Amino acid sequence: MNLLFTANKQARFSNPTSSSEVALARVSTIVLRFALIAWFSAKLLCYKLWLADRIFPIVPPFHLGFTVPALVHTILFIGSLLVMILLFLMPQKKLLLQLLLALEIACCLLDQTRWQAWEYQYLLMMVIFITNWQYKNRIISLLALLLVCTYIFSGICKLNTVFVQTFWQFEILQNLLHLPASVTHNRLIYRLGYSLPSIETLGGILFLFKRTRRFGAALLILMHLLTLTILGPFGINYNSSVWSWNLVMMVYLYLIGIRLHDVQFKTIISRTSIINIPVVLLLVVMPIVGLIGWWPHFLSFSLYSYKAKQLVISIDEDSQNYKLFEPFYESKKTYKWANRNSRQLILHNWAMNEMNTPPFPEEAYYNKFKEAFISKYPNAKATFYLYQSEHPKIVLLK
Repeated sequence: MNLLFTANKQARFSNPTSSSEVALARVSTIVLRFALIAWFSAKLLCYKLWLADRIFPIVPPFHLGFTVPALVHTILFIGSLLVMILLFLMPQKKLLLQLLLALEIACCLLDQTRWQAWEYQYLLMMVIFITNWQYKNRIISLLALLLVCTYIFSGICKLNTVFVQTFWQFEILQNLLHLPASVTHNRLIYRLGYSLPSIETLGGILFLFKRTRRFGAALLILMHLLTLTILGPFGINYNSSVWSWNLVMMVYLYLIGIRLHDVQFKTIISRTSIINIPVVLLLVVMPIVGLIGWWPHFLSFSLYSYKAKQLVISIDEDSQNYKLFEPFYESKKTYKWANRNSRQLILHNWAMNEMNTPPFPEEAYYNKFKEAFISKYPNAKATFYLYQSEHPKIVLLK
């Protein structure tokens, strides 16, 4: 813990000239270090996502015209982890932060599956630190805005029947609490599920204003504790790669919302900080565009909303690659719409089982995945289907 609170390093990091600047510099350094810890943990927990030696295909976001060697993926992954360690020890080194950002962008440009919501948030944070390096008040204000937008848009996206049925009714009431069907299907109990995203959105709104920020932060911290209770090892033990993200979000809420409390949003954009406009657009405007389906879910803070389309792959039993996917097939052998002599892979479940992280839930990504899958497994005899839970229907992906 001495590394987190050493006064000498804070002085070298920001050269503060007042007690308020000292506090801002200290909090910004602590936030950076905790972000690095959480980021490092998440990458280790889903390490296969960052490597090429896996059954799940690499899905380049752009046509490169050649295959990047597996060694390049490994070097970028290990290099990123090493830079994180160095940056944790020397947070005053801006060059290390820039190097980390470059490595992570390179990783994400090699495989679109790596465009995870938590990865996107950490990248935004690094951009905020780099572009406002000498202005700790702007860093804190932008981080506060990032928190506000995360909770408001995440809560809004969860206000749908699929979230209530899947997360509230199935995961919490049935799997976690083991309540009987008479309770889980009770209309009043069912509708209580809508209170979860409502509280998340309310917390984000309260965090926006000085007078209510502390209450909003406390409310959101309780929400993260509930989330960890549900998803954690003592709950349904699911998606461990986001456990550290939930923990570090509580740290941000405490440091920025309760400890500092006084955040000046007016400092974010001015004549001397026009460079922050792209970040503000990504935080505020693009998630609104995402609400109407014109911007990706994971880049719109749509977290666990269950609104995105899913990809289902049907593999014929007589194909050469049939046994390769045995660990990832769904337990139900056939579906009415599928060939009777086939087994099905739900892409989300396959990705979670092999890489401990979901795929990028967009139709454009699924088209690229189909191309990558056929290229890697040309003899799999696969048929691809799109499924959307919010408006239950399944269609062939052409």
